[in-house]
Amino acid sequence: MNSDNELIPFTEFDTLHFARFIILDDKTTEDVRVYGLAPRQYPLYLAFLGDVDGDANAFLGKLIKRAGKGLARIFSCCQGFSSSSDLLAWMRQHNAPAIAAYVNWRGRTVRQIREEAALYEALENYIEKNAAVLRDLAPQELHAKLQSFVESEKSEGRLTLSGESPTPVGWQIKNLLHLLGMPLVVLIASPLLILVAPFYVFALRRLEKTDPEVCPTVDQKHSENLSRFEDHDVTNQFSAMGSLKPGLVRLLTAIFVLKTVNYGARHITRPGTLGRIRFRPECFFQQRDRLSQNELAGNGWLHRRAQVQRVPPSPYIADASMVQSLSRLDRG
Repeated sequence: MNSDNELIPFTEFDTLHFARFIILDDKTTEDVRVYGLAPRQYPLYLAFLGDVDGDANAFLGKLIKRAGKGLARIFSCCQGFSSSSDLLAWMRQHNAPAIAAYVNWRGRTVRQIREEAALYEALENYIEKNAAVLRDLAPQELHAKLQSFVESEKSEGRLTLSGESPTPVGWQIKNLLHLLGMPLVVLIASPLLILVAPFYVFALRRLEKTDPEVCPTVDQKHSENLSRFEDHDVTNQFSAMGSLKPGLVRLLTAIFVLKTVNYGARHITRPGTLGRIRFRPECFFQQRDRLSQNELAGNGWLHRRAQVQRVPPSPYIADASMVQSLSRLDRG
């Protein structure tokens, strides 16, 4: 896809890491037959996803201001949208917040990434051109030489290495409340949880023993077709959508697991822990009977460039750093 296209010129947004449109089609609806249930007919969904720095709503306003006509043209293919629709209100109405989200390096902004990419290229070119001189230098001398080169490039205006922006106080407060909130809720509810736990464990174990196995064979042609779209750029996007097994116990288990994963990814996991995975949101659909997973992973080229870092970044990327909108496609 051309990132500088006429409909939505993504390259003009300096806080946007990645963005894409995806058509979601649930291929697992037939699985419920093993539970004696009739499959439901679901529409196709068009999903827009964006991973941004800062506040997601602020970015959405800028996006509509710059590319509103292009967005309206794309969403005109969806049910419930017309030329008279309020685009901003419509996208907010169809927002699908992530129940769990992983950010590889929270606080590493688009600006910092671009500046470090320029730093990487400048150092690489300098080392290649001066390899004969640099080869015999001691590590301390080599470091001083490279540092002197970088300072010279900055003074000449050929390199820009911006300082870190302060983390907004509001975001820090929200993050602290989120950090303390989940353990506090668990602590308050612990008497009830202890009482319910034996019944829950019994029901869950019973389901584990009696659940039929659903093991569809892989469509090799489909798999090969997907592989043709991989490794053409610095990132690969992976999107999957599926139906949850029916039943309240399974739904509550999924919610608890995803909430726990989200808490760990936000407050416990160290930056860069999952290697090349950049962003990974998990989203429930309206009735919480289906789940979509949308992942962005870097290939080796991006992974190598990510090793050039100046200082630990401030922790501020938008709360979930996701702008997401789900809407039904008009099959007509």
